[in-house]
Amino acid sequence: MRNAPALPLLDDEARHGIGGNSPPDEFATTRADFDTRVKAALSGANIWEKRPTFDKDLAERANDYLAGLRKLIGLADKARLAETKPHRDRTDLINKWWSSRIEMAQKAIGTAQPQLDAYKRDLQRKADEERRAAEQRQREAAEAARLAELEAAQARTASAQIEAEARAAELAQQAKEAAHDVRAASAPVMVGSATGLANRSGIRNPPKRARITNITLAFAYFRGRSEVAELIERLANAEMRGAPTIRGEKVIPVIPGVEWDSSEEIAG
Repeated sequence: MRNAPALPLLDDEARHGIGGNSPPDEFATTRADFDTRVKAALSGANIWEKRPTFDKDLAERANDYLAGLRKLIGLADKARLAETKPHRDRTDLINKWWSSRIEMAQKAIGTAQPQLDAYKRDLQRKADEERRAAEQRQREAAEAARLAELEAAQARTASAQIEAEARAAELAQQAKEAAHDVRAASAPVMVGSATGLANRSGIRNPPKRARITNITLAFAYFRGRSEVAELIERLANAEMRGAPTIRGEKVIPVIPGVEWDSSEEIAG
């Protein structure tokens, strides 16, 4: 077996080897610094939680404390991205390599799949024709058997009755055989495997999909569902977001059946 072609190396890998994207302790100092700063911030949290109310001085100091935390979070996220960048670059390179091979294999499927699908459709068409013909034979034989039974019941002589009953039995057997043919022709059309590699496959009937022809009637049917109310609220809120602001005042959309509630939001 031929070896798989190697992936190209990133610059860091060429210098340090695969698995050595960066020197072992390159980010250790940064992590230790952030660990100390976060723990210090947590000690401050123990103090602030004991202050149930603020005066002007405490409010300003708390505002500074929270601003410092948010800045620390932003710096920590930048440090995280810097440390993980070589690994993310390596992941992107691996994904690109494999995606190109998968795409080539998927394109190769197109060289045989259309012909196989056409063959399956032809098999299905023939099976449908056989099923319809068998259904017709079943109906005709069943009706003829019914008439023969009626003839036997109305026969005036024993010989006529016996002959009619024999015809009815024969026709009933024909109807039974035709029903067997209907079941056989109704079975899924499948294509086997020449080597055992593939599973048997046939034509998959897609599920039915809804198509609205009268939205008023459809809404009346579903109007009691909570999802409908949630959808209307989402649409109404989208209308509000898209409404213009004139001279500093938001234009409130007028939507029948919808009222607007306001809630207070405090800027951080």
